[in-house]
Amino acid sequence: MLFDEKFEAWVYGPVLREIYYHTRDYGLFFNYFPSSEIKFRDNKIVEIKTSKKIIPDLKNETVCKLIDEALIDYSKLSAMLLVAEAHKSEYWIKARNGLDISLPSDRDIIIN
Repeated sequence: MLFDEKFEAWVYGPVLREIYYHTRDYGLFFNYFPSSEIKFRDNKIVEIKTSKKIIPDLKNETVCKLIDEALIDYSKLSAMLLVAEAHKSEYWIKARNGLDISLPSDRDIIIN
């Protein structure tokens, strides 16, 4: 498992609380990574090799590649498109079952 913490079914999509508070307080500054690890074209990430910096204990090369590819793909989407993608997750939908779309929730997302 990549994370000890459970994802929560927040209004705009799945959230890891610890990562949310870190990025809220400190931001996610890709420009802190050396240019050899992240490349931009037209203000979009086109190549990234940062998963090992974000998760230093990660040893599985396949998982590192998957994370890096996801960062590239999702960096191309606007905030609202990211929300729309998150709302398609069956696990997020199950966790929010019965809640109005605008109601906050800290329900755990359970993946069987």
